[in-house]
Amino acid sequence: MKGFRTVFRFELRNLLSKRGIWVATILVVTMVFFLACIPRFMDTAASSQRNGEGQESTDTSVIDRLQESRNLDRKGAEGALHDKTDVGTAVGMILMNIMLIAITGYSVLIINAMAEEKTFQTVELLVTSTSPKSLILGKVLASATLAVIQLAIVVLAGVLGVWANGSRSPISLAEATGIAPQGFACFFAFAIPGLLFYVFMLAAEASLMTNVDGRANAFGIGYTTFIVSYTICACARVFPEKTGSKVLRVMSILPCSSPFAMVLRYFTTTVSIGDLSVSLVLLVAATILVIKLSIQIYRLGILNYGNKISVFKAIGLAIRKN
Repeated sequence: MKGFRTVFRFELRNLLSKRGIWVATILVVTMVFFLACIPRFMDTAASSQRNGEGQESTDTSVIDRLQESRNLDRKGAEGALHDKTDVGTAVGMILMNIMLIAITGYSVLIINAMAEEKTFQTVELLVTSTSPKSLILGKVLASATLAVIQLAIVVLAGVLGVWANGSRSPISLAEATGIAPQGFACFFAFAIPGLLFYVFMLAAEASLMTNVDGRANAFGIGYTTFIVSYTICACARVFPEKTGSKVLRVMSILPCSSPFAMVLRYFTTTVSIGDLSVSLVLLVAATILVIKLSIQIYRLGILNYGNKISVFKAIGLAIRKN
């Protein structure tokens, strides 16, 4: 446990010292805040135009017309993919893309660190002072902790942007299809295990590379599964309504895609407690299994400088070990 704490603190300090992480966080937070403030700017511009044309202040504002156009009839549409507002769809897609950036970004950081350790053979010194289990847990959990903090800051920026609109917003915060504590609780409930699921998977696969030249091969089965799952979820709304609903429901149950699909589904349609519970239980169980297998695979690959062990062989050895 002491070794894990040491690795965790070291990796967290190392991540916080990277300028790129701070720049990326500031850019994303700023972008989300200003996107949420767009209705305020639209109403200000519309008001200025009406004053220039001599219109009376009692005219219906642009935002009022947006409210009327988005006043959807949800009766009898429960369970349909398009039964919530465009705001909910936009928020769901934004959160999915933020997850995409977080998983990809921190996976790349871990893969680069492992490649450098293999190239300069510094991993041998690390193994003599702590266990491989403490190494991979410390590396991944430090990255996951910082990622969750960044996600929370981004979500807070979006909420503050909507709040800043006040009465100018085309839809209130409570009405925005679950953009309330329950909606963001659903997001973090699936984002945290989903982040661990993929980062541990990619870190274990990266440990099998023999040197820095093998970084491209580190993005193999795990990253392919990640990209395919994200793409199907993102394209679900392109399908016809009934087909899209069925595709999104199936993808929201599968552990490899539920971190994306369930968030999008929650913000765009009605989700039962049963579906939420089953999906979350499966995701957590799959994440625990991936973590256990990742630790065994990391032990196999960490000191491997010879022939590269295939992913399937490493998974087989890890399963027999467990």
